[in-house]
Amino acid sequence: MKNLKWYHWLLIAITIIALPFGAVFVLPFFKDKLKDFLPVGGSDRVRGMRNKNPFNLRISNNDWNGKIYQDKKDNEFEEFESIEYGLRAGLINCRTHVGRGKDTIRKLMHTLSPSHENPTDGFIDFIVEKSGIDPDLKIEWDKETAFAIAAPIVRFESEYKLTRNKFNEVWEML
Repeated sequence: MKNLKWYHWLLIAITIIALPFGAVFVLPFFKDKLKDFLPVGGSDRVRGMRNKNPFNLRISNNDWNGKIYQDKKDNEFEEFESIEYGLRAGLINCRTHVGRGKDTIRKLMHTLSPSHENPTDGFIDFIVEKSGIDPDLKIEWDKETAFAIAAPIVRFESEYKLTRNKFNEVWEML
């Protein structure tokens, strides 16, 4: 450090000062190109994929098909034998809540993702942006609506990119 000349220190100072400003001006131009690489959801997204539970369902007394009971590694969230079983359980869970009166995106998400656990309003905004469905519109849990809502939920929760083909395969398992 003693061998640094004054101009080295000047370059370091300019870099430290200019770097944040450069990021502020440059990042917006690349935001659309980076959106597939940047995380969009909560901190449990890797956990959801590891558990094959893209909806990040908490442990419950439900006897889900494909639920792992022995040799569980996670004491808070369900674990499944396959991603299909995890998706199936999440779709059934959503269908049940919609049938019990949580029949808008806003009501459903305040139940599934309470604000003490997640940024619920940001989650709702993300679903609305991706689905095009008004957050206060009464919904029916039909195939099209289920896909429109489930795809952004699992994307936000676990970074899982639900395709139409995978959704159709799981929908047939219901």
